[in-house]
Amino acid sequence: LCDGAQAEAIAAKIKGQPARVERVMREIKRELPPRLYDLTSLQRDANRLLGFTAKKTLDTAQKLYEERKLLTYPRTDSRCLTPDMAGKAKQAIAALPGEYSALKAPLMEKPLPITKRVFDASKVSDHHALITTGRAFDPEKLPPDERKLLDLVIRRMLAVFYPDFVYDRAQALTRCAGELFESVGREIRQLGWKETLKGLKDKAEEKAAKEEPPLPPLHEQDTRKCEKARIKA
Repeated sequence: LCDGAQAEAIAAKIKGQPARVERVMREIKRELPPRLYDLTSLQRDANRLLGFTAKKTLDTAQKLYEERKLLTYPRTDSRCLTPDMAGKAKQAIAALPGEYSALKAPLMEKPLPITKRVFDASKVSDHHALITTGRAFDPEKLPPDERKLLDLVIRRMLAVFYPDFVYDRAQALTRCAGELFESVGREIRQLGWKETLKGLKDKAEEKAAKEEPPLPPLHEQDTRKCEKARIKA
């Protein structure tokens, strides 16, 4: 740790100086698809992504359930479906409107994968997880809030059947003017379920991508020049 003055001195010392890569470590990381929504997890994401209060999420979901008949029972604490619902889930995905065609296409080519993360009767109490009902609808005709919330449920319903998100995490230790620096980056191997997040303003995903951008090809004993340095508190 160092104070502001020390940090400024280090930044000035290393600028324009040669640096040598002392160590490079790489490992394959994977993130499993998320689980289906129950009411609580939907409220949490709707607040984070849409700015909805818990009450607004419930009221909107209730309208989509009672009036539009587009959403299954929202007041659920289950995040799974029963195994006999595989066919219903496939039908619900097939019935999604055209704007989801590219996302649903890979799931239409073969039966949905039956995994315990999605289909587990032991984790379904009175009501199963939130999914769409399979009823046809035109997104353009829905009120904005209903459309946004339904979009979250649809994306999650698709995501659970997508493959893992897989990436290489690289860590490099570089010494410059006697100081040791750590660089961390990720290189995506398989976008997997995160394909369903495209177009969704997710600050957590944007922050992760910004904090761990891809590193250039590096090997131990490589030399580089420190072009610039900035202080980050």
